[in-house]
Amino acid sequence: KISNITLPAGVEYVRVSKNNIENIVFSGNVKSLEANSNNITNITLPEGIEEVSLASNNIENITIPTSVKRLNLSSNKISNIDLPTNIQTAELNNNKISNIDLSKNNDLLVLELHENPLEDIDVRNNPNLLKLVFGIKTEKDTIDFSINPKLSTVKIYGKDGGKIKALDFSNQPNLSELRL
Repeated sequence: KISNITLPAGVEYVRVSKNNIENIVFSGNVKSLEANSNNITNITLPEGIEEVSLASNNIENITIPTSVKRLNLSSNKISNIDLPTNIQTAELNNNKISNIDLSKNNDLLVLELHENPLEDIDVRNNPNLLKLVFGIKTEKDTIDFSINPKLSTVKIYGKDGGKIKALDFSNQPNLSELRL
């Protein structure tokens, strides 16, 4: 069982999934980290990292560096998260997220929030969004997707479309997959 890894400065790509790792210490310019299915509860990501995949760990809180473009934190215990403004992909399925502020994430292309106790979602400031996966636990009158003309995939999970009364897809010429 490997519990700790300390990386030298020259390592750029780290793939250490399924090793029961509890801690990773960075010193250098890691660009990409894949450490899925370990026992990580707390991690300090280095500035400059662009791709992070820490799915299936035990993370409750994490600070995401502004350099991160692709993020997978699915199947953790996260309840609050602040996404960097230039993030492009955020996979946050199966966590404890009830609210998320996406108002400054104009570059967001893919957002997955399935299996979270999400109370609401507002994607009006995400005009480049291509894929959206979520479910809402509270009743909502409508969700307006008219500001998201690039959407090609929308998956809304939950009984009765996630308790949403109306959906507006009138401005989605690229919509090719809709699942309710």
